[in-house]
Amino acid sequence: MAEIRVPRVGFFTVLVALIVSCGSAEARNSSAAPTTTAPTTTAPTTTAPTTDKSADSSNAKVSSSEEAAMEAFALVYNSEAEWGQKVVHLEDGPELETSNAIYKAGGETMGGISLSPKTAVIDGDVARITYDVMFGGKVAYDNMTRTIRLINGVWKVSRVDYCDFLSSARTPCSN
Repeated sequence: MAEIRVPRVGFFTVLVALIVSCGSAEARNSSAAPTTTAPTTTAPTTTAPTTDKSADSSNAKVSSSEEAAMEAFALVYNSEAEWGQKVVHLEDGPELETSNAIYKAGGETMGGISLSPKTAVIDGDVARITYDVMFGGKVAYDNMTRTIRLINGVWKVSRVDYCDFLSSARTPCSN
């Protein structure tokens, strides 16, 4: 397997492009220029995503299916997550290990990249996840949406969706 190296300065520039391209519709329609905050220099900590929505403004209870979909989603897009745990929830996961390694390396320069689920709406075997994009533990963009599918009893992010997200940061991905 060929090793692909991404220069840190180049990746940061690309990551800024990701931030701009992932902006919400409100952010894209706003006349204000997007801003970015540099990550702190403290070592990142890995924590499980918080999916307890009892404190949410809607005070809606989260079903076990919604909880499972949000946890799988958060795991796949967490740049600090262990590959062995993540691959289970990624369609064609073994084929994307190199792309994930590049994503992980880029995340290290930003203090971690993650998508933090806020809600899940399940329709059959598809869950529509509303989430925030996090850089270094801070919200970069909020209220974005993506989907995840239930395949043979396991919530999985499609290869196309994963590669779409990584390609936003110009991270090589075979889709």
